Amino acid sequence: MSETITLKKGEFLLLEGEESQEMYLLVEGQLSVLKGMGEQEREVSKIFPKQLVGEISFLDGEPRSASVLAQSDCKLIVIRRAHFNEVIDNQQDWFKKLALTLCDRLRKASERAKV
Repeated sequence: MSETITLKKGEFLLLEGEESQEMYLLVEGQLSVLKGMGEQEREVSKIFPKQLVGEISFLDGEPRSASVLAQSDCKLIVIRRAHFNEVIDNQQDWFKKLALTLCDRLRKASERAKV
């Protein structure tokens, strides 16, 4: 059974640097992905319905790489680590390594971009 949450416009879903135990599937609304804080804060991406958010830190166990802010009222499905691990544990080892490799490359590319 899937758990859903709602956000009101202007509420944060994730904060850069937080630990991760879940990722989300956006069902309704729009989210902004933000890097930096205060005057250095910049929007680097938008999340639209049917897209995942929070997946990188969820997969690699590193702190959240960005903050995520609701640009409108939103509805999201919560994907918890325990449930995901049940699914991924039934996959081949190379599949897990592929996911971690992709996360590592995305983090390094993001660091080089230094938005």
